[in-house]
Order: sequence, then C-alpha cells, then structure tokens
Amino acid sequence: MFENRQISSFLVILGISTIVLGIIYPFLEKLGMERLPGDIYLEKNGLNFYFSPCLSIVVSFIMTLIFWIISRFD
Repeated sequence: MFENRQISSFLVILGISTIVLGIIYPFLEKLGMERLPGDIYLEKNGLNFYFSPCLSIVVSFIMTLIFWIISRFD
C-alpha cells in the first residue's frame, strides 16, 4: 500500500497548500475573484446560499498544478 514517507509527504503538502490558499484568499477578494461568472447565489427569507463552481474549478486547477510540480521533484 502506501509507505509512511508517502503519506507524511502528502499531508505536509496538503497542509502547506491549505495555508498558502488561506493567505492568498484576501488578495483574491481584492481582485474580484470572490464572485466569478457562473457562481450561484440565492437569497430567500433571510437564508443565503452561495456556491461557486467557477472558483472551485480555478482552485482545483491551481492545486493540480502545485501537486504536479511537487511530484516532479519527488
């Protein structure tokens, strides 16, 4: 199955990328990335629902790129 080294490397990479995304998020808001075309926002009776498939695709692409670059060095 997986070696301990692979699991620990994956967890470290996942933690670092989560921290980096947390740091970058305020800058994305300033660039207008918090509301992209195709985002779904519903408001009814004081209940707000917000779903961002476009931002999910962008974050998925960035994470895939990060993991691909890191795997090239492993």
